[in-house]
Parts: sequence; C-alpha cells; structure tokens
Amino acid sequence: MALPTQLSKASHVIIIAGPTASGKSDAALMVASLVDGEIVNADMAQMYTRVSIGTAKPLNISQSPIRHHLFDVCGEPLDFDVV
Repeated sequence: MALPTQLSKASHVIIIAGPTASGKSDAALMVASLVDGEIVNADMAQMYTRVSIGTAKPLNISQSPIRHHLFDVCGEPLDFDVV
C-alpha cells in the first residue's frame, strides 16, 4: 500500500477500511503519525474490554504518542453505533 509522504494537517477525517488482517491498524498508526492525528476505533470487537485475541487491538495504548479513542469502552455487549 502506497501512502503519501505528506498530508494536510487541516481538519479532515481519514477512514481506513478493509478486510480482516489486511494491515489497517498498522496503516492507521502510520497515517496518524504523518498527520499528527488521532485514532478513533470503529471495530466492534476492539471496543469490548474482554475481547482481545484476534482483534489486533493495539498494545500499550496509554504509552503511545498517538491518542486512541473507543478501545476497551464496553464490558458487556450493547446495542450502539459509531455515528
């Protein structure tokens, strides 16, 4: 996947979507670091605190220089959307 070397720092939303195990999490980290951005999770499995195996949930989010949002926010299954 080719990524631009520079992106505008204006208020834009960049959506990274794709099939399971296609490198979305790594791409999000790379893009966020290029644009001084933040990562907002929209993966249902990564929102649950009890689900970690097979989710590619980032390790040590609290130590990351990139702010992450909506990881480990639900303890029990809930009906909600990310709109």
